[in-house]
Amino acid sequence: MIKPKAVLFDEPFVGLDPHAIKELKAMILELKKQGASIIISTHMLESVSELWDKVLIMMEGRIEAERTRETVGEDLMELFFNITEKVSQ
Repeated sequence: MIKPKAVLFDEPFVGLDPHAIKELKAMILELKKQGASIIISTHMLESVSELWDKVLIMMEGRIEAERTRETVGEDLMELFFNITEKVSQ
């Protein structure tokens, strides 16, 4: 297989059983290890909790927040609600 520089996944875990999810996560981590940039678009934040390095939170087609793992003192779900609830008020 070729070694891609970037891979885009759109809701990759939807409809997968737990074994397939585990296998896909291992594949994603291996691609990262090989130097590929991995872009995952998902609403299932808990499914990417161990995969992310940088997160962009979007609302109505706009990026409302951008964070890196090093700067986030909260989990993704908490971060998402803190940002989206502030913006929607």
